[in-house]
Amino acid sequence: MATNPNPTLTLIPYGGLGNRLRVLNSAFGLGRDLGAEVELIWFKKWELNSDLEALFASTGYSYTPAGPAKVAMLKPILKHIWIQQYEGLYRKVLSLFYDKVYFDSDVITLTPAQLRADAARYRRVLIATCYQFYEFDSFDNYEIAPAIRRRVDTLTEPFDEHTVGVHIRRTDHAALIASSPLELFVSHMNRLVEENPAVRFFLATDDEEVKQSLQQQFGHRLLTQQTPLARDSQEGMVGAVVDIYALSKTRTIICTTKSSFAKMAAMIGPKKEIIEVA
Repeated sequence: MATNPNPTLTLIPYGGLGNRLRVLNSAFGLGRDLGAEVELIWFKKWELNSDLEALFASTGYSYTPAGPAKVAMLKPILKHIWIQQYEGLYRKVLSLFYDKVYFDSDVITLTPAQLRADAARYRRVLIATCYQFYEFDSFDNYEIAPAIRRRVDTLTEPFDEHTVGVHIRRTDHAALIASSPLELFVSHMNRLVEENPAVRFFLATDDEEVKQSLQQQFGHRLLTQQTPLARDSQEGMVGAVVDIYALSKTRTIICTTKSSFAKMAAMIGPKKEIIEVA
């Protein structure tokens, strides 16, 4: 691999949408402070089956997408779970092409300042992770695609100052299900109804049974999308973006901040009150 006269930060973000975008924002911040160009290797996988450009018109920062041939060659090889299991082997092989390689174990150990100082010593840096590794203030740098923006605007038109967001993730996160049962969400929602008879809820969830249950309990107070939010489909990912940006238009969100989805919604637009369910 030819040496680039300018520093290059190659990024492979793993996980779902919230995880990937916080990794990407980390890279934008680190790349800016290092004066490095960011190359993005974006894998379409079951947990996020969409190209970044199909969801967002702009990220607010410049980057170079890896070419389709490079992505196709690396996708079957650089599986996140394999890197976690065989980290030493992957580090050795990738070090043939990059001056420095950072994985999950590195970015959760180093502080942002330590990472910046270490990475500044190299010209070709690879970071492959699902974790945030650098500071950033918000997700306001992202501009969603126009068609998605129209869906968000239509969905949120009925919102007012009494609309509370509710995010309940269920289908693929056993730890969240165990630590935040549905009854806890319902308890918080009932309390808000008692405190404010005008309250309404916007529900973002990946579980159809949860939707049906809460619609039965809260009736006209509950707004929600009817689109299934399957991560392995393009339409499901569009629906997820719509949910995130609809949540971001509420002033209060009932959620568990163990979910990167809820964290992202909370970091878009004005500061929000978070009612933690745990």
